[in-house]
Amino acid sequence: MNFPMKLFTAEEARRLALSICTVLLLAQGGSAQSGIFPEKPDPVVLVHDYSGWLTEQEKFLLEDKLQRYRDSTSTEIVTIIRPDIGDYDRSSYAIELGNQWGIGKKSKNNGVVVLIVTEQPSRGVFIATGYGTEGALPDITAGRIIRNTMIPFFKQGQNYQGIDAGLTDIMRALAGEFKADETDNGKFPAWIFLAIAMFILIVIVVVAVLANRNGSVYGGTGPVRRYKNSDDWWGGGWGGGSS
Repeated sequence: MNFPMKLFTAEEARRLALSICTVLLLAQGGSAQSGIFPEKPDPVVLVHDYSGWLTEQEKFLLEDKLQRYRDSTSTEIVTIIRPDIGDYDRSSYAIELGNQWGIGKKSKNNGVVVLIVTEQPSRGVFIATGYGTEGALPDITAGRIIRNTMIPFFKQGQNYQGIDAGLTDIMRALAGEFKADETDNGKFPAWIFLAIAMFILIVIVVVAVLANRNGSVYGGTGPVRRYKNSDDWWGGGWGGGSS
């Protein structure tokens, strides 16, 4: 028996695709997980919430936003929210997921993974880029988006707003429109230089006084202590990364 073929307008086809995506999102909304790296969904789903951070309406809105962006630019941005990532660190997990899923067009390697880990010890955000997007979205820009746009919302419990604003800034960066805030443009405020100068001056004075007192001059490098650059920006709070 032959079934009559119904022709869809572009908008109807898009809505049908989103409806299918919503069904898949509902199916993955629970705590059940197929492993640290879930299977890539078919058809493509761009928003994956394993932590129950978003309502179904919020997931639908973000999915619609990313699908529209993908259709108009071919750049694929996948957002994945998880309570844990096993023994991986955030950067390794995001990069491995991008490789396993083949995010972005193969010929352009224009994929982006936005990873949000919601529980300790790995809680934080990481943005990983393919070779085709890293030029427009370098580490320093991704870090600023995480610190200045996303995390302030997350601290207030506004999960959807933080993700939505972060995705907007990512899209702006990829279009060459993202500009850092004046307070975060890579330049140090003048007071920092003054504080450093005062510190150096105090050290010189102290060394001179001690040298005169002991009749010796202090020199040499001495022991060097290197501090690990922590990704946590406040105690027990969110961490972020962009490299």
